[in-house]
Amino acid sequence: MNKQSPGSTATVIQTFLVDVFSPDMRLYNNGLCQVMLLVEIVADMQLSPSEIATLRIVDGITKLEIPMVDSSLPVPARTWGASKERNLYDFHPGTRKAARDSSRAGEFFQFYVQTADQSNARKRLAASIELDSGLKVYSTDVSGSDSYVEVLAVEASPQPISAWETQWNDSMKFDVADGKSVTVYFLGLTVNGASREIRDIQVGEDGYASAFRWLAVSAKTGAFCGFAAPPTDDQRVQSFTYSQPQFIGTYRLDNNESPRTGCAAVAFIHDLKLGNYQSAANGPHITYQMRDQYGTLSRVRLSITEKCDEMQLSLAADDGSSLDGQ
Repeated sequence: MNKQSPGSTATVIQTFLVDVFSPDMRLYNNGLCQVMLLVEIVADMQLSPSEIATLRIVDGITKLEIPMVDSSLPVPARTWGASKERNLYDFHPGTRKAARDSSRAGEFFQFYVQTADQSNARKRLAASIELDSGLKVYSTDVSGSDSYVEVLAVEASPQPISAWETQWNDSMKFDVADGKSVTVYFLGLTVNGASREIRDIQVGEDGYASAFRWLAVSAKTGAFCGFAAPPTDDQRVQSFTYSQPQFIGTYRLDNNESPRTGCAAVAFIHDLKLGNYQSAANGPHITYQMRDQYGTLSRVRLSITEKCDEMQLSLAADDGSSLDGQ
């Protein structure tokens, strides 16, 4: 490749390659899982910054541009998006195939593509660039079968309740002074005997982080809960989040001091002296939304039992109701 000289601009694209550089050409159709593309360009002159800024991923058949998106947000249903940023979710597992022979003389650029297209939708992806001369060049017009890749959107289904039970049933319990006890439940997945990490947890559509329940309208004994995000490399100990703190009483668990990798946590506090029944308190159910390491969304519903001594776990529908009839 020739070096840039003052006043010179690229006039000819000699090589324009697109390849998959993530472990697999598949990606989950959850709107967030990405496939990484590597674009290689060889031109008669080094590309200028303004030319590089026009580089885009396009549909390899229609030549329509794949919209640039914020990679941290799921793309809308039945759409595709491209970005220059990798998000926090893992690629679809696979074994990286042998790389194509490279000219090693080119300039290399990385893109990430994500989709919420229907299952088994296959997409041909190519690239385009506009030179400073005004000429728009498509990889498919330059490098033949090496100018595009085929990627495949595969189904991203939430896991059954059984996948949550291993971590949920392995809870931690301890007593606190003055009639208070704490149970820390863990929200994590076990799929085919292997752990699948939870990367993010958010409140449900109602916006509540906590659920409350009293033994009776006339009772002071009750219980409530809050949640903590999964530990990260930068912050292992996460704080618990609660809502409606005016109903919590004199004690809450502030931090998850025993984090479990790949798991969100729920602090459940049983309190003999929680205080008077509050009709305005949210409960006795709470819904949390979580995304696993591949970006797939799951909703779970937690319910405080009538005795206020434990929580029960079920899957939640989009509206927060239980899919298990609880």
